[in-house]
Amino acid sequence: MIFNIMEFRLRNRSEAQAKAKAYYEQKNNKIYRLKRGLYTDDPHENPILIANCLLTPSYVSFEYALSFYDLIPEGVYEYTSASVYSRGETRYSNHFGRFSYRNVPKKCFAYGLISSNGTLFATKEKALCDLLHVKPSVRSKADLSDLLFEDLRIEPEDFAGLNHEDLLTLCDLYPGDTFRVMKSFLKKR
Repeated sequence: MIFNIMEFRLRNRSEAQAKAKAYYEQKNNKIYRLKRGLYTDDPHENPILIANCLLTPSYVSFEYALSFYDLIPEGVYEYTSASVYSRGETRYSNHFGRFSYRNVPKKCFAYGLISSNGTLFATKEKALCDLLHVKPSVRSKADLSDLLFEDLRIEPEDFAGLNHEDLLTLCDLYPGDTFRVMKSFLKKR
């Protein structure tokens, strides 16, 4: 279970007692610190749930989601997430792994998400658009093709298997030249 220092405070008489108890239980491996003021008592806590709790609201996306879906060949060992409150890139490291957060526009945050067991995860299409959003802009179909198939190493048949209607809808929500080019690229396929 993931909980914050305020829950310790409810069980103790003062904030000082809560902090002392949290420190004692961390030393004895009864609880694990996720970040300042946020803990779990389960040494096998779901890292996806942790990623969603470290910075809220957020959902797992970018490279981790694309690797999870086998769209990119690389193994990703950092839980990459999207948030509307991240400034630049926010990172956390704890007993459960490394977690990073990048900003996405507010108007596209809620689209293309899968909710399961209290976790939020991007769809394939959403994860791809999130990653394209943080990459340098492309201004031609040839540059987009190079980015998708050479740089990210997405297989053309895997790209063809994506839901192009969802991609077109998402392209309308993200700003920038890359998504204008992506719409044109998708319509030609």
